Amino acid sequence: MNKKHNRSWFSIVLILFIFIVVLSGPSAFGEKEVVPKPTAAISLGASSLTGTYTTGSYGQGTMRLVYQYAPLVSLTLNEVPLVIIQIPSEIGDQLAGNSTKQAAFLKSLTGTVTYPLNTLANQSFDIQSTSSNVVKTYDEAMHAVVFTYPRSTNLLTITNMWKVDMTIDAGVLYKNSITVPQAYNSTNYTAKGTLVAATEGIVISTVNTKTATIPSATFGIGNYPVLNITSPKLNDTMQHLGTIISGTANQTLDANYTYTADITYKTRAGTIIKKRQFASRR
Repeated sequence: MNKKHNRSWFSIVLILFIFIVVLSGPSAFGEKEVVPKPTAAISLGASSLTGTYTTGSYGQGTMRLVYQYAPLVSLTLNEVPLVIIQIPSEIGDQLAGNSTKQAAFLKSLTGTVTYPLNTLANQSFDIQSTSSNVVKTYDEAMHAVVFTYPRSTNLLTITNMWKVDMTIDAGVLYKNSITVPQAYNSTNYTAKGTLVAATEGIVISTVNTKTATIPSATFGIGNYPVLNITSPKLNDTMQHLGTIISGTANQTLDANYTYTADITYKTRAGTIIKKRQFASRR
């Protein structure tokens, strides 16, 4: 009788425990959140990200990243939207810890930004425009360019969109002392894009996140017009009474830049002469 009584109590306790766990949900044992939940309105949209690789007029690499988000139903966000483009790590690593390079990188971008004008139409601006009301910043921790759009309060339809169309030029980066190495996986470069509300913070992993690969293993400058000096030519008299050193650049110099070359010459007597030569093209 005692044993039956004990078994009955055990069954009742077990059933109560299971009931409490079901009601409590994951938090009963510690909740693990992998993907932050976006606001209800922002989650009702469709996103896409494309990445393409082409060569410029000098054979330099250019990569184009296009992220687009559009609502699937008529809604009002009442949020400040952020479009976040995580650039390839191969580029982001070159900008780490250097605010000057980060600013130069942002300034080097070309393309457009687009967002709703009203319920039916959208408006586009040059990515560098100061009248677009879109603020462009760089987030070093995420290796990402963050586009902060004006607060959206209008009723939106499926014809509306937020879009970033940006191109990165290897030649322009090189002029700003940013050299992009070969793809870490020796195959291609990878980028991500998403749209979140400003209240969510700078996060990449959301329901709107898309990934794109840029189909090239290298991002070189080709024959871009930057200085590349050949070995100096040495003209020496038989008596070694005079020495003339001359050199030429084997690429066309850009008229908008001033170039410098550090020349070191060691004489027959062992004297080392160093000279910085300026070649202004302005």
